[in-house]
Amino acid sequence: MIVCSCNVLSDGQVRCAIATAVSSARISHVYASLGCAAKCGRCAHTIKIILEDTFAPLAKESVNSGPREPISTLVLGETRGRREFAVLYEQDP
Repeated sequence: MIVCSCNVLSDGQVRCAIATAVSSARISHVYASLGCAAKCGRCAHTIKIILEDTFAPLAKESVNSGPREPISTLVLGETRGRREFAVLYEQDP
């Protein structure tokens, strides 16, 4: 899926740029690592969502005592290209 029409960036390219980030990344880091800059800015919201989807699970794991294996993942739906899902974990003892 094309995320940025001005720079012709796909969601795969954005995800690869985010994956190479050491910890969390900023939207400006994503553009810089792909060798471009924001032009009209319409893609910034989508890139922010991809960043949140990537780093939110990592933040939750660091708050807990450690990573836990999910029991199940439920896809709740898709709105404007954003997938919504719930991950179910076992309860803590």
